Amino acid sequence: QWDRLPVLTGNIFGVDLDQQAVEVARLNLLLRSLARRETLPSLADNIRRGNSLISGSEAELRPYFGDAWRDKRQFDWQQEFKDIMAGGGFDVVIGHPPYVRIQSLPRDEADYFRDKFETAFGSFDIYVLFVEQGIKLLKPGGRLGFICSGKFLKAEYGKKLRQLIKELCTVESIVDLSSQQVFAEATTYPVMVVVRKQQSDEPMRYVLVPESAESATAFNVDEYQPILAPQEAIVNGMWPPRATDDRLAAKLSRNTSPLGEVSEKVFQGLVTSADKIYIVEERGRTSNGNITIRCPANGKTYEVEPDLFHPLLKGALHIRRYYFDHTNLLVFFPYHEQSGVYELIPQSLLEQQRPLTWQYLTDSRNVLEEREGGKMRHERWYAYVYPKNLQSFAKPKLLTPSIAKRASFSYDADGEYYFMGSGGGGGGGYGITLKPEAKVTPVFVLGLLNSKLLDYYLHQISSPFRGGYRAYNRQYLDPLPIRRIDFNNAVEKVAHERVAALAERMLELHKQLHALSELEGEQKHQLQREIERTDAEIDGLVYDLYGLTEEERQMVEAELGG
Repeated sequence: QWDRLPVLTGNIFGVDLDQQAVEVARLNLLLRSLARRETLPSLADNIRRGNSLISGSEAELRPYFGDAWRDKRQFDWQQEFKDIMAGGGFDVVIGHPPYVRIQSLPRDEADYFRDKFETAFGSFDIYVLFVEQGIKLLKPGGRLGFICSGKFLKAEYGKKLRQLIKELCTVESIVDLSSQQVFAEATTYPVMVVVRKQQSDEPMRYVLVPESAESATAFNVDEYQPILAPQEAIVNGMWPPRATDDRLAAKLSRNTSPLGEVSEKVFQGLVTSADKIYIVEERGRTSNGNITIRCPANGKTYEVEPDLFHPLLKGALHIRRYYFDHTNLLVFFPYHEQSGVYELIPQSLLEQQRPLTWQYLTDSRNVLEEREGGKMRHERWYAYVYPKNLQSFAKPKLLTPSIAKRASFSYDADGEYYFMGSGGGGGGGYGITLKPEAKVTPVFVLGLLNSKLLDYYLHQISSPFRGGYRAYNRQYLDPLPIRRIDFNNAVEKVAHERVAALAERMLELHKQLHALSELEGEQKHQLQREIERTDAEIDGLVYDLYGLTEEERQMVEAELGG
C-alpha cells in the first residue's frame, strides 16, 4: 500500500468533463491502491474536472461563447498541471476519446475548434482533436496510446491529423479492430494507436485482428502476424499499409499505371439532397410515350415527359459483378448540355417543353426551397444543392458499388444508367471513365478490375468492414495497377484482346442468366458453369499478364478463398 500510494498521487493524472466520471475515477484508483482501510488521500489535484479541448481567458473565450463562456468548463493545462508542463509535459497519455461529428456540435464550439486546432479539418470528428491535444501534452520521447475510430487513417477529414503525426511522431503500432464489435453501443471501427513523440525511420507494426477472433475485447496481439510498414504509410493514402518487403506489390508496380492515371475521372454518384422528390418509381408507359411515376414524398402518381428521368442504380442493391439488377427507380435530372457544360434547364423551357414535369416539380416547390435551411429560396429552387460530375453520367462508364464483399464492377456501355452517391439507401457507387489516350478498352479494364489479382491488391489497401465487406472508394480504386499494353507487341496485343473478349462474354452470359426468368434448371446450371469457367480463364490470363509465379498465384487464391 505504501508503495502504491506515492505512485498514484505523484504519477497518475486525468481530466474529464463529467463530474460523475471524475468521482468514479478517483474512487476506483483509491480502491486499487489501498490494501486496508486507512485515511484516504485526496485525489482532487490528480483527477480534475474540465474540458480537455477548451482553454483561455474570458477575453479569449467571449468572442466564441459570449456570456456562456464559463459553462464550457475551460481547462488550462499549463496552469492546472504547472509543474508537469514546465518539465516538458507528460511521459504517457492514454485515453478513449468520444466520437462526435462536427455536425452534432454547437456552432460556437465548432468555430472555436476550427480556429484552435490544426486537425479541425473538413467534416471532422472531435476524437481527432483529442489525439492532437494528447500529442501536444507529451514531452519529447513521450508516448500516446489511444483507442479511437480508425476512420482518420482513411477519411479526408483525417488528413491533417495524419500529417501532424508524421511530422511530430513515430507510429509504434496500430492494432486494427475494424472487423470487431468492441463497443456494443456503437459501430466505430476502432483501432489502438501507439505513437512516440519523436521522429525516426523505424517501421510501424500494423496488426489486423480478424473477424474470426474469439473475442473482440480479450485477445493476444502477438498471435497475429504484424505487417512492418514504413512511417510514410500514415500519409501515403493507402490503408492498411503495405509491408516494406512485399515482393508481389513491387511486381505489380512494374509496367503498370495506377487506375487514377488511366482514368479521365473516378467519380461519386448523385447526391440530390431531396431523394423522395428527385428519385421516383416508374409505374408504366402511356400510349403517347410519357411515363407514369409515383412520388415517394407524397405517394401520388403523376404522368411526366420521359427525357429528364433516367434509370437509377443504388450501389450494391443494383450494381453487380458484370451485370445490373433490374431497377424501377428513376432520377429526375434537370440539366442539359450547353457548349460541353451541363447547365440547369431554365424554368421557361421546362414550362414550355415539359409542362407535366414542371407541374410535378411545382407540387413540391416548398420542400425543395427549404433544403439546407432555406438555402434554395431563389429562382434555381429545383436545382441540386451540390451538383457534381454532371457531365459524366451520360457517358459509357465502369461502375462499382462503394462497399462489396468482392470485386463487383460492371460496364454501362451506352451511358444509360445514373447512380447514387453516398447514403443512397443500398449504398452509393463510383463511376470510372477512361482517358482516350489510355488506349486500353473499357472491357479490358473491366476484366482486370474483376480479376482475383486486382481484388487481392485492393484487399491489401482497403480496410475491412464487418461481414467480410470491403470499401471500393476512390482512394482504393485510384492506386489499382492497370497493366500497360504495348500494342506493337503481338503477344501483349493478343492478351489484351482475349481478356476484353472474355469480359464481353461475361457481360453477355450474366445478361442471359438474369434476364431469362423462365430458364430451366439445367439450362441455368450450364450458364453458371460457363460463367465460372470464363471467370477462371480471365484470372489465368491476368496472372500471366502480370507475370505471377505459381506460388504467388496460390497465395492470391488462398487469400480470396479461391
